[in-house]
Amino acid sequence: MGALITVPPEDFAASMRDYWTKTLKNTSSAALEELWLIMARTFGEAITRGAEDHKWRVLQPPTGSGKTQGTCLYAAMLVETNNQIAPLMGLDHVGVLIVTRTIVQADEIADTIRAILVDRGMASDDAYRAVAVKHSDNKTSLHEMRNAPVLVICHSAYINALSGIQQERYGRWEDYTNWSIGFPRRLTIIDEMLSGLIEEHSVTASDIGNILVATKPHLVQRFPNQVAALKELRRILFRIEEWVQGEKKREPVRPATWISPLSAIPSGCKMGEFSEALLAEPLDLHVDGKEDQDRLATLRKRFRKALLGAERVFEWCYYAHTNNQAALHHAFMLSPTDMPGPVVLDATARQHPLWGLLKDRVIIPEIPRGVRNYDNVTLFVSRARGLGKHSMKKIEKSSVRVPRAIRDVSSRLPQDSKTLVVVHKATKHHGNTEGTELEGRFECTHWGSLDGKNDWQDFDSVVLVGLSYPHEVWASNLVFAVLGKPDKTLLKEDVLDGIRNVQRDMTRRHLAASVLQAINRVRCRRVIDECGRCPPTSVFLALPPGQEGGDILEYVREEMPGLKVERWDVDLDGPDRRLNPSSCHPRVMEFMRNREAGRTALNCVAKELGLPHSAKRELQKTLRDDDHPLTRGLRDMEVIYQGGGRGRGKEAFLVKLAAPPHH
Repeated sequence: MGALITVPPEDFAASMRDYWTKTLKNTSSAALEELWLIMARTFGEAITRGAEDHKWRVLQPPTGSGKTQGTCLYAAMLVETNNQIAPLMGLDHVGVLIVTRTIVQADEIADTIRAILVDRGMASDDAYRAVAVKHSDNKTSLHEMRNAPVLVICHSAYINALSGIQQERYGRWEDYTNWSIGFPRRLTIIDEMLSGLIEEHSVTASDIGNILVATKPHLVQRFPNQVAALKELRRILFRIEEWVQGEKKREPVRPATWISPLSAIPSGCKMGEFSEALLAEPLDLHVDGKEDQDRLATLRKRFRKALLGAERVFEWCYYAHTNNQAALHHAFMLSPTDMPGPVVLDATARQHPLWGLLKDRVIIPEIPRGVRNYDNVTLFVSRARGLGKHSMKKIEKSSVRVPRAIRDVSSRLPQDSKTLVVVHKATKHHGNTEGTELEGRFECTHWGSLDGKNDWQDFDSVVLVGLSYPHEVWASNLVFAVLGKPDKTLLKEDVLDGIRNVQRDMTRRHLAASVLQAINRVRCRRVIDECGRCPPTSVFLALPPGQEGGDILEYVREEMPGLKVERWDVDLDGPDRRLNPSSCHPRVMEFMRNREAGRTALNCVAKELGLPHSAKRELQKTLRDDDHPLTRGLRDMEVIYQGGGRGRGKEAFLVKLAAPPHH
């Protein structure tokens, strides 16, 4: 293989400036043009060095800075360079694989690249053949894929191909990465973070018990090792459950319960053939004693997942008590360490812990300051408990909170405003304004159905009610997927305690990244001047009280320089309860509003306000009520109550997490 062709960064930046301003009618700036230089250099390094150093290159251009449009332009310029310059200079052609989230986005990217090629002088038929797009809605042939210098696929196809490599099935991976020039595509660009890069498995005693019930004698005789392994696995899970019940503890991960590997499991217990044979049985009859096609489909899906999980935990696993039952977990990263390193375009990369865990396997170029300025965005923040999907889908919360938030926001915004409402999927119907006086002003979507979409880019406001919390062992799985199979050294270093110490921050950064994705679906994603500003945009966000909400807010502010933050004075849980004006509560609020960050002893509050002992005791009782107007009002000011226990020396405090604003 000879030298590889790349697009000169200066040529790309100049072309991008023209395309950005003349074709897309946007405003350029020195910071943007520096960012485009960095993009081109990173693409070039991935082409020339990615197959040798196997590093992931992560670009984190802010939303609205041209990362997708820049990808399209670079791919088009690379096609041109392949055709015009590579033959003259004796350089090898370079193929490009672009991976994006959805079918719609894949089609848009392919059409954009073709349009750029035509605008730059290529015949339309040649431009069409230069870009192939493969997904479930089209019939692109393998011949068309192999002969196109640019191939566009979806995240799910890429993840499935990586999963196939883990199972030693390379066909689809080679279809995507090889092309007619004779060697693999040397540039892979992944638009937005891959959600399925970490494959997670778990297995419970109830999973195994149901499988054993459905395994009839002829299968036991045919697959004795597999059945013996499953029985031993169930025995181990029962013993762990007994131990947990004895300890009466529910830690997410406990070092004492490491089992790595399960040495008691018989050898020769791969589950593939056994799984296929079992799934061919009438499982509904075996388990329930009656025929039910829907139940049969459910059991097949559940058993297939459980048997794959069992096979994985045989390699190594850890225990965690989740969803009120003991489970063994295994996780791994689908990306092989020897694959050519891709370039990931992820505007919220700084908040995703995966890149920090990968350490020397990742290169993250520094992005220039001043690309974006969000001083035209106002973030209104309220505080509420129970924002996760399990809490929010309770009818008494979702049926009140979502409509109340919409009504409140509608009273604050002009009649001609357009607002995106983001909620949990199970509560989405409560955001439907069809047939009401608010119809046409609000459009509701849910977490998991908005990342990377441009559907709402002209909306002037967004409301977020509920947060997209990851599942209980998400952080643990992420760490061990990257670290790989645990060994004695890891156990001696008490890695599990380390996870417990950092998983809170990992989760909060994950929440911040999802909030940022949601905010940037509306018009604040658009740049309108050379300072990187956007049109005026309003954001309404409910956050948890205390340090958790404070951390999430701080991470959001890190990614949105210039953002203005104000209080969203709304009670999402109604009916309103107000402070008693004749009590000491208003004075407590005012006193804490002017305090600096830190702890203030309740004795100090009582002394400063001249409260007698009985009033102080009544105040302390009030502060223990999380739903009291005083407690809620203090939470809105980032003040939380730390109650003293019974007995001497157990002093109570009010803890202020942020200093008062200076006007």
